[in-house]
Amino acid sequence: AWKPTDKISTTAGADYAAGPDQNMATANGLFSYDADKVRFGAEGYFRTIDFAESELSRKVIGLSGWVIVQAGENLELIGRFDRVEREEGDDKLDENFIIAGVSFSPHAQVHFIPNVWINDFTTIDPTIVPRVTVHADF
Repeated sequence: AWKPTDKISTTAGADYAAGPDQNMATANGLFSYDADKVRFGAEGYFRTIDFAESELSRKVIGLSGWVIVQAGENLELIGRFDRVEREEGDDKLDENFIIAGVSFSPHAQVHFIPNVWINDFTTIDPTIVPRVTVHADF
């Protein structure tokens, strides 16, 4: 991780694993910025898997972006967008994933977050899931 200022964070990584059934390589990077009332960032990754017993390989490319805006003393607006492209042989599957929510914090260590997930694949109808997340730090 590299943090050039108190407000900016970055990371980069890579991994390679060789095994009897498959070889996998991954690379990723992250950037985030933390201002007084806004936090945002982006993360990307690339993964390739080669299967030993076939000519098949799988490639996955992903990108995430998020933003959190402080809308009041105990209130934050949250948004996230993920894009994932998967390719295995001639098969392709793309996915868009969206989260939007509001975080209410009645106590510094407790957050109630009503939110909605929207998951949209290229091959099927979108899935919309209303949710409530409770986050507590102990």
